[in-house]
Amino acid sequence: MNKNKSSVQDPDGGSGERKRPNLYQRVLKTHESLKRSKKVNPIVRYICRGALYIFEVFLRVFFFKQEKPRSALREWVELVVSIIVIVFLIRLTVVEAFRIPTSSMEDTLLVGDFLLVNKFVYGVRSPDWVGIPFTRFGFFIPFFRLPGFSEPKQGDIVVFHFPLDKNLSYIKRCIATEGQTVEIRDKVVYVDGVRLENPPKSKFTSNITYPRDYVERAIVPRNLEMRNRDNFGPLTVPPGNLFVMGDNRDNSADSRYWGFLPRELVIGKALIIYFSWDKHLPFNRLNRKIRWERIGNLIR
Repeated sequence: MNKNKSSVQDPDGGSGERKRPNLYQRVLKTHESLKRSKKVNPIVRYICRGALYIFEVFLRVFFFKQEKPRSALREWVELVVSIIVIVFLIRLTVVEAFRIPTSSMEDTLLVGDFLLVNKFVYGVRSPDWVGIPFTRFGFFIPFFRLPGFSEPKQGDIVVFHFPLDKNLSYIKRCIATEGQTVEIRDKVVYVDGVRLENPPKSKFTSNITYPRDYVERAIVPRNLEMRNRDNFGPLTVPPGNLFVMGDNRDNSADSRYWGFLPRELVIGKALIIYFSWDKHLPFNRLNRKIRWERIGNLIR
């Protein structure tokens, strides 16, 4: 018997010999042809190769013997490191998890909603910050963005770096894009003179409508004809920018208060709610604390 071949138990009870199929090598051959195709995004290719490599390592650890056996510790380390790398790449380029901390998007999104954001649709961004995760210790670096499948458009719910503090991530609804003119009259939004219907779950928390001559000092820019939350503009969005607002129109710090959103600060488009809970309920009411009816809802 050739000792260089791995022995695998035959399903019928006998013993047979077969070579371990090298899935990763097969995948590499496929990807060689993909490299020559300009239609395939290189990030997609790297993620697929990495994912299939993890699968190949998994098979090697649990099902197939090695021609040159490795230690169990090495196999496990290789598997864990591969998984960590793939998770990092997916988080960096495809989807990322976010939590809703404020009520500015109610009732579309509630405080305590956990959602996934599609970072791929508007174009993958390279890392723009280097430092210690979950802290402010670090610094920003130049970044680039690969071509996306679409551009942010009116009605999209977008996640972005807050222009006044890039360490913070905000989520708002896109109201207007570059070249469009925004105006609010008595709480009604108009874009290019056309009334914009309110989102199905948007709300107004105040019964008071500020008169058109009332001035809120926090509203920007200062030279507007109307300067309050209920009567605003008209204002034209400059190139490379967006105008965004929260669905909770009376309780949202948005483009009315801090200005336009530069397109380059957009991270991605809100995709789905993967978990939700009510932080005000105690844990002994866990069944009601978790909002089961919201889990799995697509975000529109």
